[in-house]
Order: sequence, then C-alpha cells, then structure tokens
Amino acid sequence: MTSRKENSKLGAVGKIVNECIIHNRYYVNVHGSLFSQDGTPDILTHDKDGVFTGIEAKRLGSLPAVNQWGKGLEIIRSGGRFIIGYEDFSFDVVDNHQLPIFTVKASDGFEQYELADMKIKAFNQTTEVKLID
Repeated sequence: MTSRKENSKLGAVGKIVNECIIHNRYYVNVHGSLFSQDGTPDILTHDKDGVFTGIEAKRLGSLPAVNQWGKGLEIIRSGGRFIIGYEDFSFDVVDNHQLPIFTVKASDGFEQYELADMKIKAFNQTTEVKLID
C-alpha cells in the first residue's frame, strides 16, 4: 500500500512526465529505479534550448536529500539545469526562465552538506537551483 506522502511525490512525478510528453521532450524517468545512481534526479530531460535538465520531484513540504543536492550541483557545474519540481511543474515556465530561483554560494565543492545542515524552508513550488560565486 502506498502512503499519502508517496502518493504526493508520485503526483509530482506524474505531472512532470505528462509535461514531458505534452511538450514532446525526450526524458528518462528514474524515480525509484534500482538502476539509477544514488541521488540521480527523478527525471532527466532537456529544456526548449536543449540544455540538460535534472528534475528532482518532491512532495509539498520536502526538499532534496544530501546526495540529491550533490547530483544537482554537479549538473549545474557541467552546464545543465537543476530543478526541484512539485505538482505545479510547467515546461512553459521552465522554458521561459520564469521559475523562482534558489541560489547556492559556490565554495569548496561540499555545498550539498552545507545545504543539508541548513534549516531551509521547503519551497512548495517548482524552483530552479543556481550556483553563484
């Protein structure tokens, strides 16, 4: 039996996958896959400009775990985009760069541990993560 919390996350995953299909985007759904590397975002796809985009689906009230932050920051450092997706996910907003931005100060490569230790309030809306110097 699936819990309410898991149903909420599955709702976000379903919404994101549906958006990929509607917008004719290639995607890989690795949510809950035994074959994905630990921390890999749930959905791997691209934006309208072809930029690699990792989307970590979350239920309301939750944020990425340490390993998920780490993979997301690796994606950003390699020129991609990392998005925390909730049930309000929309490619129209993603493609037009209209998402709220959560900035992470680049430091020594251990930012994911600092983020995990911080008392960050859940975004509860789809948000893009960006690194700043």
